[in-house]
Amino acid sequence: MFKLLYTLVFCSFVTLFSTTANAQNESPLVFCVESTEFPPFNYFVRDGKQKTETLAGYDIEVLKHVFEDIPYEVIALPWRRCLMSLTTGAVDAAMSASMNDQRRKDYISSAPYYYLTPGYFFLKQNSDAPAEVAAAEDLWRYGGICGLGGHNYANFGLAAEKDLMRMASYEQLAETLKMGRCRFYLDRLELLAPKMALMNNPPLPPLEKGLINGAAAEPFYMLISRKSKRGNELKRLFDERIATLRASGKLAHILEQASRQLEPARR
Repeated sequence: MFKLLYTLVFCSFVTLFSTTANAQNESPLVFCVESTEFPPFNYFVRDGKQKTETLAGYDIEVLKHVFEDIPYEVIALPWRRCLMSLTTGAVDAAMSASMNDQRRKDYISSAPYYYLTPGYFFLKQNSDAPAEVAAAEDLWRYGGICGLGGHNYANFGLAAEKDLMRMASYEQLAETLKMGRCRFYLDRLELLAPKMALMNNPPLPPLEKGLINGAAAEPFYMLISRKSKRGNELKRLFDERIATLRASGKLAHILEQASRQLEPARR
């Protein structure tokens, strides 16, 4: 009996050791984040007011915890190029992605590892703007709606997303809002303040925010390339370790710390 137990333990150890050894010998996994930054989830550390090449944020810390025993690297690319690199297999996975039908077809999706709140912003001076709506579609009755190019608004409740005015930058968005060509700007409510906190001269005028009552908290995922040789194993490992981090309370703690990192810049 003791011999059998020893054999089972030994075999388990060998299997685990072999898996780790193989991971060490393979080329590093490559993860992609958005180069235009997505704070507090991923962004470049500042040295004073200068942007460095060092990445920080929730995604970066999550990867450290999940893949602590597996070689990997993180690169920053424009979001569309990031997704294209998934399609070609040049990148194994992309962090902080919302979901739509096309992405479900094109990529392997992890389980959600955080949630954000769909909402909208409008000029503070527009006192007659609604403080909440059932769906973003309802905002058309009050004026034009803007968004940022490349961002996914499928979960905001827009029946005619093709009419959404896409802005190339926050500077362009600011001008469009001031000129009245666009009255509402769609975004996740948790994101705008951290984004402005990283800017030396935030371009946006004072804004109020509104809630989309009919839009549920939006899950965000890691998207995995279907051409990644380790795609299925990558999903399994990520999902298992995220579940463990969530159950222990560590995942919430990582997000809280990542958000706090940007608080001094807001004051």
